[in-house]
Amino acid sequence: MLDFLICYEHKAREYLYYSLIRYEMQRRGYSVKMCHYSFRNHWIYQIFSKPKVVIGPWGHNNLMFPGEYENTMVDWCMDTLRGRADYYINMQMEQVFRSDKAKGNVNLNTQENTFNICWGPLRKQQLLEMGFREDRLLLTGAVHLDCLRPEMEGLYREKSEIAQAYGLDVKKKWVLFISGFVFASKSVTMMKKEANQLINSGVDMSVEDILRDREVSVLSQYIIMDWIEQYLKENDLIFIYRPHPGEFETECVKKVRMKYPHNFYLIREEPVQQWIKVSNFIILWNSTSVAEVFTAKKKCCIVQPFPLSSNLEPPLMDEGYVIETFDEFQKELDGDWTFDKDQFPIKKENIYQYYLFDTCPAYINICDYLEEIIKLPKISSQKSKFTKKILLSKAYIRFRYMDFYCFTHIKFSRIFPFGRKKLANAELAYDSSRTKADVELSKDEKNLYKRAKKFVYKNRKEKRVC
Repeated sequence: MLDFLICYEHKAREYLYYSLIRYEMQRRGYSVKMCHYSFRNHWIYQIFSKPKVVIGPWGHNNLMFPGEYENTMVDWCMDTLRGRADYYINMQMEQVFRSDKAKGNVNLNTQENTFNICWGPLRKQQLLEMGFREDRLLLTGAVHLDCLRPEMEGLYREKSEIAQAYGLDVKKKWVLFISGFVFASKSVTMMKKEANQLINSGVDMSVEDILRDREVSVLSQYIIMDWIEQYLKENDLIFIYRPHPGEFETECVKKVRMKYPHNFYLIREEPVQQWIKVSNFIILWNSTSVAEVFTAKKKCCIVQPFPLSSNLEPPLMDEGYVIETFDEFQKELDGDWTFDKDQFPIKKENIYQYYLFDTCPAYINICDYLEEIIKLPKISSQKSKFTKKILLSKAYIRFRYMDFYCFTHIKFSRIFPFGRKKLANAELAYDSSRTKADVELSKDEKNLYKRAKKFVYKNRKEKRVC
């Protein structure tokens, strides 16, 4: 029986951090596997395995197969044909919420067998006020900040290596723009559908609220791209546009990319920390990655040409210094790029309440808890909702064909004499989706994870971590 199964959602956001946990637990003698929560080998563990503990990126109420398999996202990860996992660890990869907006992101009904990782003291307090048991809340710190700790120096590639990998001019200054324009890249119809899903899961917002936020996102992205284009007319440097994992390229971004092919690059690959490490200056719109920028001690600015609602703006940026005009934007980029913690655009107190900065890395804290959790007695009342009936349903078969296709790239639409159109549509949906980028590992990414494994074993052996 497998000890731990780690399910991730977005490779660029989670894979490296989960790898630290995976290698540390393997170093301690446990069996650990990792897969995408729906694709790339997930079906193997769902049908043939039964992990004792599942580690996942969220604890949503959203349903995977409404009408056929009434399960939450947590159920989907825990349920297998051979039974249900004993415990679930909710990593909750989005944790910076206002206290009045914290509901709807975790499932209170599953807390008997679910442990929630808390990056900082405020998140733990929010969950306590929502009714969660304190013994199910684990205050550990954020794993993604571990990779910017001094003992992890050398984990990421140098600027020259990244420049060679992506065809960037190493002699020029690099400006990283960390985007958060997920809403701007989606249609009104798609946003209405997602808004209803959020409302049904308990988020205290209306469809009108979300559509207004989308409109502000569209306008903000258009203006910021216009400012970047204006700046590039007079300055020869490189802008690296790092989209959110769930973001699609829009026309205004494509326009700048096509007009300045040697100065403006849209790059999805690599963890955002990699780009923060090698960039000279960072620009953010509304990303919580400002915490990573602060940890990495890099100069940055926050650009918001239009005011953001409290639903859209992270509370980290409350009362921060925000650039609202092109003149301010230009002045900031023309100024001194030396990091000064006293001149950082957001309040340090905001960061410290959402993130625990411990002497011990967060991944070690989490692994210590995992060793305690796996020794707990199994909750006998749990039963898997995943049955043979689900296996034979058309929806599941179609879903798992996409899983098979992402692993083999064999197109059944060219082989089978029946159902070719439906198979072809499934193949096309996968090829044009963001999922493809989340399940296929490049050679450079594999090398990064190998370095992470060496760091885990080396750091523990040399006692460079607690």
